[in-house]
Amino acid sequence: MRLGVYLSALPDMTIEDNFIATIQGQVIPSSTVALCSHDEHVLELDVEAAWNKMELQPGWANEVEVKLYFWTGE
Repeated sequence: MRLGVYLSALPDMTIEDNFIATIQGQVIPSSTVALCSHDEHVLELDVEAAWNKMELQPGWANEVEVKLYFWTGE
């Protein structure tokens, strides 16, 4: 499952310098985050790949909490 987030300022940002994403409070591997090949304003998070790489286990009610933190430096 992939999650796409539209950010108008994304072309002026980098994944390494402007983003942190977490699942269940843990930072996801940067290899599971990418810029969309179809739209320069969309950041893609491969939630399933991150979950598997991190070897996470489902909690109560099988809910998954994904948080994306970003800053522009302005």
